[in-house]
Amino acid sequence: MKLPVEIKINNTKLLNLKSGDRFIADLNLNDGKRYYEIRMGYKYAKVRAIYSDMQFKRISARKLKELIKSNYWAWAKADAFHIALANGKKLSRTWHKNYGV
Repeated sequence: MKLPVEIKINNTKLLNLKSGDRFIADLNLNDGKRYYEIRMGYKYAKVRAIYSDMQFKRISARKLKELIKSNYWAWAKADAFHIALANGKKLSRTWHKNYGV
């Protein structure tokens, strides 16, 4: 399992969300792992799965930021673990420095 390319490229954007941002991300939210269209507001964000007919769901911006951050670090740790495993080593204690902002 490799870190999705969109997440590697947009990690600064994903970890530093601002009001007015609009983007598409592959996230694991309450409805499962899907591609979501996300529109950030000041207090709330609107989230909608792209490949379904669901309407936009309103979620607090703080909760969405926490969900995105936890998803990002889970993906980063899995990616670092698989890279270390491929090299025949164990996960180093400083793995997060390669993925930080």
